[in-house]
Amino acid sequence: MSGFAVVGITGAYLSSLGVFLDAFELIGRQVVELYRTRHPITMQTRVHLLTTDGRAAKLAGGRTLPSDGGLDAGLQFDLIHLPAVILDEQLSLPDWLAKHSTLCEWLIRQHAGGALISASGSAVFILAETGLLSGGTATIGRTLLPLFRRRYPNIRLEHRSAVVEHGRVITGSGLAADMQLITRLIEHVTTPELARWLSDVTSLHQAAEDHLADDALTANAQLWLEERFAQDVRISELAKAMAVSQQTVLRHFQRHLGSTPQEYVRQLRIKSAQGLLLRTSRSIAQIATLSGYSDVQTFRKVFKECAGTSPSQYRMLHKSSASPQVSSADQEPSVNGQQLASDVT
Repeated sequence: MSGFAVVGITGAYLSSLGVFLDAFELIGRQVVELYRTRHPITMQTRVHLLTTDGRAAKLAGGRTLPSDGGLDAGLQFDLIHLPAVILDEQLSLPDWLAKHSTLCEWLIRQHAGGALISASGSAVFILAETGLLSGGTATIGRTLLPLFRRRYPNIRLEHRSAVVEHGRVITGSGLAADMQLITRLIEHVTTPELARWLSDVTSLHQAAEDHLADDALTANAQLWLEERFAQDVRISELAKAMAVSQQTVLRHFQRHLGSTPQEYVRQLRIKSAQGLLLRTSRSIAQIATLSGYSDVQTFRKVFKECAGTSPSQYRMLHKSSASPQVSSADQEPSVNGQQLASDVT
């Protein structure tokens, strides 16, 4: 696999294309920060900006961006995103879609190879034209509803939803929902914790916050720990960050969560590990490292205490109901000079 790709469709909105690139830049920086106190891990997965012919992407308003290549490179991607695009008013919808037949064929091949594919706004027409949404569900901007329904009567629209999933295909209603769509993608190809972090740092707050305590101090401490769950943080550091004593932190956690900060971090690590077990093909040792454990035996012991089963058994028991795994042989983060097959980092 070759990482992630965004397709610079002619007439694509700069903001819709840029939010994808910016989001993964932020995630890459957070990956470095998250694991800085353990094994040095960097995000080696490359985000490619592709065009049909490999030339510069011609965006809305006449702007251009240099591309990283065309669709004929023979690379298989883990994730492909189609940004929102201005429909060509000089062409009928069938003629406009005919111009993207090469892209449609490429998307079908990529999906068959295991790629997760997303589209925003009017680009959902292109995704629908591939047949990957047939008999499924999608969303699209309200002004495009009549046109979409006429051409694709076998696709059910949930126009009240900003983001809709159908198997390994995800659609977003348009520009206003782009960050929400990208956050959902981040959750699929990384971890829920990184997706929640992206939500917070971009002020989206898409991730549900019902896991946070009603108490402000405890909630702030939860968020602080979530950003550092894979690090070796001490209660003294948490107390200092919250500007209170260690005893105060412990008292608030016990009162509002019924646990300690250490127990909360352990829950975060196991939750992260469960997601990695179900969504990736990583080894148990790799997952242990990415979940904050330097010793795989300790990880196995803690995981069994929390989940009631070993990591391998958990993967086997829940695999059938999990999202399709993302294979990542070509996107490998470096950990202490070693390469880990990874779609997260």
